Amino acid sequence: VSEPLAKRSRCPLLVVPERSKPNPDRLPARILFALDCSPPSLEALHYGVRFATHETNLHAIYVIDRAVRLTDLVPIDALEDAFVEEGTSALAAGKPFLESVSERVSTALVKTERTGDDVAHAIVRAAESWHAELIVMGTHGRRAMTRWVLGSVAQRVAQLTRVPLLLVHAHRDAHDE
Repeated sequence: VSEPLAKRSRCPLLVVPERSKPNPDRLPARILFALDCSPPSLEALHYGVRFATHETNLHAIYVIDRAVRLTDLVPIDALEDAFVEEGTSALAAGKPFLESVSERVSTALVKTERTGDDVAHAIVRAAESWHAELIVMGTHGRRAMTRWVLGSVAQRVAQLTRVPLLLVHAHRDAHDE
């Protein structure tokens, strides 16, 4: 049910997995933000802090995708270096905003394994090991062939996580649809 709804929704969508145990009587005490330098990621950051107080633990991560694929044309070490640089920039850009909301902010570069891993699994592992009560991430809202070719990290996280997930869609102008 959540996948078709997530594709069509124009507002942020909270996915609460059946196996999660959120407390509806309080705001989450530990919120993990998955950043990727994209406008939807920044929109998610700005939207997700609405659920935080100055005492909420906020943790921003950037996943360095080190998984080797047969289609990789660039040496993996060169890609990894570029991802580290991009991730460091993304976290440095997001950290001051998070610090303006909470006194308890941390950031981390998270790496996928070289084989048999992907960004979605790395996000879910990071959320579980950090004991997140909410994951917040942007989604590009890609459709059809683009989505098939690029995949959907947000969709995979929604399928894998036991932690509630707040998906914030990219803002679209009327002419984009």
